[in-house]
Amino acid sequence: MHKKILALLCATTMTLSLVACGNDTTAPKESESTSTASQEEKTSVEASEEKEEPKDPVEITYWYKNNVGVQEYTDEVEAKINEILAQTEGYEHITLKLHPCKDYATDIALAQSSGEQIDVLSTVNLSWTAEAVNGSILPLDDLIAGNPEITEELPEWFTTLGTMDGVTYIIPNYQQMANQYFWVTPTEWFEQSGYTYEEVQNALLDRDFDKLAQFTEDYVLAVREYTGKDTKWLYPSMFSYPYNWTDSSNSCYDVTSAERFYYNLETGKIECTYLNEDIQNAWRKEAEWYVEGLNYPNQIVDKITTNVLGDIFNDESYVIFRAQGMGSVEMAEEQFENSYGYDCTVFAMEDSFYIPEKNAAGGVAISATTEYPEDAAKVIALLFNSKYEEIYNTLAYGIEGIHYEANGDGTIKTLEFSGTQGGADTTYCYWKWIGGNTFNAWLNQSMTQEQEDFIINEINENDNNTLSPLMGMTLDTSNVENELAQIKTLHTEYINSLRYGIYGEEVDKYIDEFVDKLEAAGLQKVLDDFNAQVDEFLGR
Repeated sequence: MHKKILALLCATTMTLSLVACGNDTTAPKESESTSTASQEEKTSVEASEEKEEPKDPVEITYWYKNNVGVQEYTDEVEAKINEILAQTEGYEHITLKLHPCKDYATDIALAQSSGEQIDVLSTVNLSWTAEAVNGSILPLDDLIAGNPEITEELPEWFTTLGTMDGVTYIIPNYQQMANQYFWVTPTEWFEQSGYTYEEVQNALLDRDFDKLAQFTEDYVLAVREYTGKDTKWLYPSMFSYPYNWTDSSNSCYDVTSAERFYYNLETGKIECTYLNEDIQNAWRKEAEWYVEGLNYPNQIVDKITTNVLGDIFNDESYVIFRAQGMGSVEMAEEQFENSYGYDCTVFAMEDSFYIPEKNAAGGVAISATTEYPEDAAKVIALLFNSKYEEIYNTLAYGIEGIHYEANGDGTIKTLEFSGTQGGADTTYCYWKWIGGNTFNAWLNQSMTQEQEDFIINEINENDNNTLSPLMGMTLDTSNVENELAQIKTLHTEYINSLRYGIYGEEVDKYIDEFVDKLEAAGLQKVLDDFNAQVDEFLGR
């Protein structure tokens, strides 16, 4: 249905032929021939001089987020990129100016209001649709037509994510298009549960809530008996994870938050997450376990994260966790065992993937204030086309010998970080996912070729996965802004207490109160407005 488009770069040889015309078929006189040849030579020289005349130099400023701003080696990386550009055909006249930002949304807003030069910009932390509506970024279709290198290696379905009302405004950053989540627990503990691996894995994939609820209770009690510790579940438990499940019956639509609204593929409507019967039943079960002491009691205050997995055998223990990983179960198992230092049992949360209608990684746009839109478009091509991978990887990883070492097999070892990206504690960082085609990035120690192949073939471009039918749609929230603001306030007031079971035996009272307040806040008006737009978009 949607296969990766591989661009082939071809060199075309043009042959010029001279054709003699007229009734006189005799060869021209020597003087005429000499004169003609001389004129043709002069014309050829003039054309050559015109073609080789260098373009006026331009500087393209690229704004992006790295949460730290200019670092020790930012200028050196910029100089290295410009050294490569000076030797790259068609780019000799372009100088790239890097502008990393610590507080990106604020920095961009201030720059726009002051008229500071912005040519190319990341849309991470910005609403690119709002930028398009207010005219801050340029439509790109004509620029892409003039420079097809920009998108020729991107799947056609994927580029739709950068369109609004059929017009392209951003080139989406190409990365893993659906997150993978796993349940991870020490194998030593799982072996005490009395359950087989297949029972639990099938219950997860089948969304068998009754079986998952029973497993949740049985498992924590079995671990308590085995360890002699007051082991507790930490939210989300094995049972309560439907808040984030994005399968065909509960696919998220990111409007103000994927937690509040989702597009239901079965009904073809945007619905409110909080009215979902499975989720309300999960709240009730969490409240029951809270009363029984099976849940960690102060999670809102303590804000415990999955980092405790590495310390799970200490006195205050947590039985199981949702963890983000990549690849097959076997790949994830190896990944977690290397991270935590003990044998892990790993369960997949899904066996197929839903590609949502919004790209969490945003994209790259061209500022409407640029004086050089065509050259700005050429800079975008540097980020997305493998023809320019040396420039993209210099931007992503820095300078060889300082920031990375080549392993000699096409991979690198990053020297200041071992994960997927650096941060404020490094001398240089650029997050490859905030600008570019990440599959053109060199692999470092955090990613294997096997994992990358899995992402491309099993997640991004697998015909068994589901693409949101709302790709290319942007909801207009202007008619319901007040209602959405009130719903957001209610979310803040109720949701964590419901999720963590803190309302205990009064949970039904608070569910009813929450729903009543949502309705009073104008929830139905929001749903009617959104679904009218959906119907129009889908031609219904």
